Amino acid sequence: LGIRPKGYKMIHWDYDAYLKSRNAILASGTGRAIRLRGGLVGRIAAEVVPDVEVLGGPILGDEVVARSRGTYFLDDGVTNETLDRICGVYHVYVDNGSYDVVHESWWPKHDILMASGRFSDQWLPDSEDFYTKRMQML
Repeated sequence: LGIRPKGYKMIHWDYDAYLKSRNAILASGTGRAIRLRGGLVGRIAAEVVPDVEVLGGPILGDEVVARSRGTYFLDDGVTNETLDRICGVYHVYVDNGSYDVVHESWWPKHDILMASGRFSDQWLPDSEDFYTKRMQML
């Protein structure tokens, strides 16, 4: 979603731009694969990607998601950059003249949540409570 100068604070225009970018990704074939990822990105995708779309199957099938007895199961791959865009990640410079950035976002980053153990591919009542409260704040 771009790079912002040091000290930048996100405003409602940024949120509108995030929604437009997020919805464009989710309306594409990638949206189906994101919804199937589960966790927070899957829940966000559920706002845009209809159930019937999930049943459609992969478009590219460029990622091995499982293997059993010599059989490979493929689905559409999703890059970390795309998952960051779904979570609304912005890069904000730490210092003027430096290339160091921090990540600020509308939602916690997918990889951090998955590593934390609080969220997983299963969507539980506590997860929905978090999602609902965060949506009210936005």
